[in-house]
Amino acid sequence: NNLLLSHINFLQDNDIGLVPERRWLVALIARLLRDCSVGAEEIEGVLLRLSRENGISKKLSKSITRLFLNKRINFDSLIEKLIADRMADQTIKYDPRCEVKVRKIGNVTLLFNSLRADYISVNQSNASKKQRVSLPYNPIENNFLRIHKKFPRQRLLYLNIGGINTAINAQYMPQRFCNILILPQIEKRLPQFIIPSAIDIALNIIYLSSKNLAVAFNSWAAGASINHLHLQALELEDALSLLELSDKRLLDEHGAVRVYRLTGYPLKAVLFESDNPSFLSQEAYIFLKCLQQNNVPHNLIIIKNKIYVVMRKPGNESRIAASVGWREVMGFFTVKTGDVFCSALRDADAIKDLEELDIGNKKFEEVLSAWRDKIGLASSSMDKVFETPLGIDVARSLEKLSFKNNVVLIDRQPSRGWDKANKIAGYILNKRILIMSEQDGLIDNNSLMDILGRQDVALIGVTDFEGYRRMERNIETAKKLNFIIACPD
Repeated sequence: NNLLLSHINFLQDNDIGLVPERRWLVALIARLLRDCSVGAEEIEGVLLRLSRENGISKKLSKSITRLFLNKRINFDSLIEKLIADRMADQTIKYDPRCEVKVRKIGNVTLLFNSLRADYISVNQSNASKKQRVSLPYNPIENNFLRIHKKFPRQRLLYLNIGGINTAINAQYMPQRFCNILILPQIEKRLPQFIIPSAIDIALNIIYLSSKNLAVAFNSWAAGASINHLHLQALELEDALSLLELSDKRLLDEHGAVRVYRLTGYPLKAVLFESDNPSFLSQEAYIFLKCLQQNNVPHNLIIIKNKIYVVMRKPGNESRIAASVGWREVMGFFTVKTGDVFCSALRDADAIKDLEELDIGNKKFEEVLSAWRDKIGLASSSMDKVFETPLGIDVARSLEKLSFKNNVVLIDRQPSRGWDKANKIAGYILNKRILIMSEQDGLIDNNSLMDILGRQDVALIGVTDFEGYRRMERNIETAKKLNFIIACPD
C-alpha cells in the first residue's frame, strides 16, 4: 500500500498523470481501496489525486460505491473535497458562499449572483421555444458528452447504483457549495425524460448523504436547458420551502405510499410519501408517466422519503426570477438583476409569477383521472395474478426458457411468497439446483458463484415483488439473471 501511494504521489507531483485506462493500475488501486487497514483520509487523498485530470475512472465505480455503502469513506466529505479542488482552478466558476447574495422576503428567498446573470438571460430567451415535455436527443446540440470533452475536470467520479454507471459532475455555476449534477447512463444519450432507474438513483444518492440533500429533475419546457438526461442535487437551506409550508390533502393511500394534493400552493402539486423507497419510486413514476403522456411539463423534487411532483404550463417567463425551474417552485428565486434583488418588497410578486404557470383545474383533473385509471389497471392485473395457480404453468414456462441447466433462486422472506415459490421449485428440482437466500445474503454463496461463472447456465430468479426490487439493487446477482419470475403472496 505504501509503495502504491508513493507511486501515485510521484506521478501526480511530476504532472505525469495516472493514466487510469491502464488495467494494471486500476486493479492495483481497486485492491488498495479494498484494504481495510487503509484509513478514510488516505483513501480520500488517493481518490482526489485520481480525479485531477478528468474524474475518477469509471472502472473504479463499483469499488467507490462499495466504500460509500460500507461507510469506509464519507460521501459528503469526498464530494466537498472534489468540489473545493475544482474551485481552485475555476473549473467551478465561483464559490457560491461568497458570490451569491441571499435575501428573505416573507415565504420566499431571493438569490442574486452577478456572475450567473448573463448565462441565465440567454437560457430564458430560449425558453419560449420549448413547448413539449420531451424531444429526441440531438447530438448536435449541447450535451454532457460534449461538455466533458471540452471541460473534463467537471467530471468528479462515477457511481455504480443498481448496476447502472452514473457520472457525477460538478455544477459549473452552483447555487450552493454542495451542488452536483447526476448523469445516469450518460453514454446512452438519453433525452431529458425521467425514467424509473433515475428516480432509484436519486433516492440512493440521498441515502448516501448525511446532509439535507434534495435531488431534482426539470422536464423539458419546465426549466431544463440541456436535453440530455440529468438531475441536480444540492444541500437545502434551513428555510422552509413553499412546498413544505403548504397544506396537504390525502388523495390516495396505495400500499405503503400515501399520496397528497398540496393546497394553498400556487401551482398544482402532488406529494408521494413512504418509508419504502422501492414503492415510493414505483408509485411516483406511474404519476409521472401520465404527465409525460399528456404533455404536462413538471418539476420533480426528491427529499428523503418524499417525492414532490409540480405541474405547470410550458415556459420560463417571470418578472422576478431569471428562469423558473425546480428551485423557484420551491420558493428560492434566482433573480434577474441586482435592482430586482434590492427593490422587491413582497413575496406575493414572486408567487404571482408561479400562479401564471398554473395548468388550471380542468387539466389537473384530467391528469388525476388518467393516473387513477393506471392505478386501477395495475391493481386489476395484480388481482388476477393472485388468483392464478402458478405452479404448473410456471414450470412449463421454465422448461421452454431453459437451456442445458437452470438455477432457481428463491428469495425467502417470512410469510411473503415462500410457499408458492417452493411449490414452483418443486416441479423442476429433479433437474435443477435450488439455492435459498435470506434478506441479507445468499446461504450457499460459493455454489452460486461457481454457477455464475459458467456460460451454459441460465439463472432464473423466483421471488415476490419486494424481493425482486432487492435483487435489482444487488448487482453481483441481478446482472446475471436471464429471467425473473415474480411470485406474489
